[in-house]
This record gives sequence, structure tokens and C-alpha cells, in this order.
Amino acid sequence: MQSTQIIVALFGATTMSALADTSIHGVAGTAISVEHAEIVTRPDGRATAYFVVWNGTPKQMNLLAIESRDFPAASMRRMEFAEGVARMRVADFLSIPGHTEIVMQPGGVHVMLSEPARKFSGTDTIPVDFVFEGGVRISAKATVLSDGASLTDHKHVAAAANP
Repeated sequence: MQSTQIIVALFGATTMSALADTSIHGVAGTAISVEHAEIVTRPDGRATAYFVVWNGTPKQMNLLAIESRDFPAASMRRMEFAEGVARMRVADFLSIPGHTEIVMQPGGVHVMLSEPARKFSGTDTIPVDFVFEGGVRISAKATVLSDGASLTDHKHVAAAANP
């Protein structure tokens, strides 16, 4: 099987930035953190997850999987553009360079969730685990948003540029 790797710098709809001021993440500068985890549900039960990952380590980290007992089927996706046509492709892992954050956004890198274990409302939070290469596992709570709701406006880049 051919491995598909996402290098976040290649996709315009995903924001990647290296930040000198790590204090804006609220975690130690050498940590990996997940912020703004949000899941947008659809009437058919499927959902799309968006989140921000800060890799404060000096080395590249590969995100291998996103797991949740509430959505047993999850796959990382990316949009690929060829000859003016956008196509969604499955990615086996997501590479995050050291001292870099990625921001998942609609139309770019995201996570498709299916096979929901139950019905969700716009007030729910769902535990989600982020599994990285080397056995690193980070747990976060994702906020459920109803179809059509706006995602959190992520402002770390602006904060770093305008102290």
C-alpha cells in the first residue's frame, strides 16, 4: 500500500506557522498541544473535525490517528487540486514540523468522522485522542457544533505578529 503523507505547508487551506512566542499556547514551549478541537455534525450523522496542533518540540511529529469512542470511524483527509478540480484524499498521517502549529480548516486538511455511537447536540463535548508516532498520545475534548455553525476564529498568528 502506498503511504500518503500530508506536509501541511503544501496546502493553502491549512495554516501553518512557526511561532517564536510559545507562551500564547498556554503550554510549555517544548510540548505538543491540541487546541480548538471542534466537530461539526451533519444531519446524516457524519461529522467533520477541525483542530489546531502545536508542535513545540524541535523535531517533526507525525500524527497517525484520531480516535474517539463516539465516532469509531475516523480518517484524516486533504484536498488535492489537479487541473482545476479539487478532490478529497485520505492521508495515512500528518507531518507537523518542529516549533510549528497547524490549523485545520474547511476546504483543507480535516478529519472525517462516521459511524456515530449516538446522536449529538450543539452542547456536547466529545473525548478525542490524538495518536502520534513514537507512542505519544494526547487527549482533548472536542466541542460539538451543529451543521452550519462557525468554527472558532484562531488568532495565534495575529497575536504573534502584533505583540
